Amino acid sequence: MIQTEGYVTVDGRRLFYRSFGRSERVLVGLHGGPGSTHKYLLPLSSLAGEDLRVVLYDQLGCGGSDHPADHALYTIGRAAENLEGLRGALGLGRVNLLGHSYGGFLALEYALKHPAALDSLILSSTSASVPKTIGEIGKLRAGLPREMQETMDGCEARGDLQDPAYLRCIDFLYHKRICIIDPWPDEMDRLFREWSQDIYREMWGANEFFVTGNLRDWDVASRLGSVAVPTLVTVGRYDELPLPLAEQIHAGIPGSRLRVFEHSSHMAMLEEPQQYLSAISDFLSRRA
Repeated sequence: MIQTEGYVTVDGRRLFYRSFGRSERVLVGLHGGPGSTHKYLLPLSSLAGEDLRVVLYDQLGCGGSDHPADHALYTIGRAAENLEGLRGALGLGRVNLLGHSYGGFLALEYALKHPAALDSLILSSTSASVPKTIGEIGKLRAGLPREMQETMDGCEARGDLQDPAYLRCIDFLYHKRICIIDPWPDEMDRLFREWSQDIYREMWGANEFFVTGNLRDWDVASRLGSVAVPTLVTVGRYDELPLPLAEQIHAGIPGSRLRVFEHSSHMAMLEEPQQYLSAISDFLSRRA
């Protein structure tokens, strides 16, 4: 398999990318976070070959890309334009776009701004509405034992988000709703180790279950009907971004397909890798 890596410059700032395979048909993967890196999406590279090129990159402020200190640069609108700049710099033409978690938010933002750039969309463990996401997260929290709920509510009310008791609650939720593999695979430990926490706090908040960042009001649910490319929506049965969010996207995008991974939470590419990759491959094969 041909593999290359390097940098493209968009608006004077470098974005690190990796490319696998040799084809004019391209799958671009968008990592989540905000603030993680492309590395946990590397299983997608196994799909590359003579008939598919897979391109992964680190969003601005993440991983191997430049890390400017100006937090005004870290918005979903700017991230969509950075993606468009990368597509142009690499001469990719129309692409198949896969977004996971926050990367799915970004994929939808991009699809609505640059519809002519897309052949298809794959939206994995994601949402079209952060306000609805906050509501669904609230339901997950409401399912915790009462003492955990009281601990989280109290610590958040007084702004003490480093209290060991609070962190134990967050760790419990992460292992129930982000990755249910026990113990966590190395990819998960690396993901959190390399996370750009400043970007995460700016755009999302202190943790997955306490949303205070600039994405808090992001909502494109009412515009889903204008997405006119073939779309696959995937979700884990135990996902932190649960089934109702996937169903909202599925209902909103005409002709979209929905796939539920029954033994996964938020990281199906790690929890059920063969099933996840097969679902992506089958979807793309229908687009060939």
